[in-house]
Order: sequence, then C-alpha cells, then structure tokens
Amino acid sequence: KVSPRRRTSLTSMESWGAWSSGDPHGTQVFVCDLAPRLQDVDLRKVFGFYGDIVSLEHIDEASGGSALITYSTKEAAQEAVDIVHLASVRGKTCRCLLWSTVEVIWKTMDLGYRLQLEGLDRKITSQAIQDMFSLFGPVLDCKVQMDEEEQSRGYGFVHFAQKENAAKAEQLLNGMQIGSSCIQVRVARPEDLESFT
Repeated sequence: KVSPRRRTSLTSMESWGAWSSGDPHGTQVFVCDLAPRLQDVDLRKVFGFYGDIVSLEHIDEASGGSALITYSTKEAAQEAVDIVHLASVRGKTCRCLLWSTVEVIWKTMDLGYRLQLEGLDRKITSQAIQDMFSLFGPVLDCKVQMDEEEQSRGYGFVHFAQKENAAKAEQLLNGMQIGSSCIQVRVARPEDLESFT
C-alpha cells in the first residue's frame, strides 16, 4: 500500500498518473519535497511573488507533500521554476518543475534517462548534483535523499533530457571519487523509486 506521503512525491508514477490532465498553456508548476505544515497561505506567499496564481492545490499539508500551482502566464511559471527549484523553503530543499517537464520525466522513467547515484559524500547537495551532471547535458530533475533532519542519506538520482547524455555520465562518473567518496552511478530501476520520498 502506498502511503499518502509517497503518493505526493514526484518519484511516484502513481502521483503523476493522477495529475496527468495536461498543461497546454505551460502555466502549471509542480512543487514537491515541501516542508511540513506548510499551508496554502504559505505557498501563496512564496509563489505569488512570481505572478498571479490562478489555482493552487496542496496535497498532504501535514507532511508538506506536493502542490500543483497554476499561474496566469507561462512567463510567471517559468520564473518560479528558475528561482525556486532546489532552493530552500522553510529550511527544506524543494523541487519545482513545469508540469510539461514532469510529463516528460514520467514517460521516460524506465527508458535509461534516469540514473541512480549511491555512495555520495554526505556533504553533496542536490544543487551540486545538478551542476555536476549538467556538464553532460540538460538535467530535468535530480535529488539527494535526505532524512528527517535534512541530512543526506548518501544516495540520489538524476534524470536527463537525453538518454545519450545519461549513458555518457554513467560511463565517466561511475567509480569516480567526488568529495570523500567514490560514487556508484547506474541506470535506475523501477524498484529504486521506493527509496525516495
């Protein structure tokens, strides 16, 4: 049985299926890994800074969960993504993606575009992963899994826009020492999703 928290995670394909109504205007933003006890008013304070919010659906407020935010313009949606993605909101690093990006990730989840990272130095952040792997090509999403104290668990994922770039990153970075650890990089498997919240 999938818990409510797991359903609202971007790593859950079930949550994507529930949301997959499409976004023809490019104005929807999906935000996840939110801090606990954030309410709609808190989200509107953060995300309303970038433009007029048409609608906001916040799921599982008790644990933070996820939200789907619709802006009045695609420019506002893009600005929110550019600034808030992998930024700290109330002490927790959140991920903020255009809904169109989420749909691409969903469709390519099991096709070699996504890499599982293990043995990460505990000081490595999601932003560091983004910066490092972007050297090989556009990265759609990435995450270092954190514990309840916002400390790294030593593993994560990165999802590329192009399968060829994922293969190149795996070939060159697997076994490389980064920080104090030698990281293991491999193509993600469906069961890896269970390791993420």
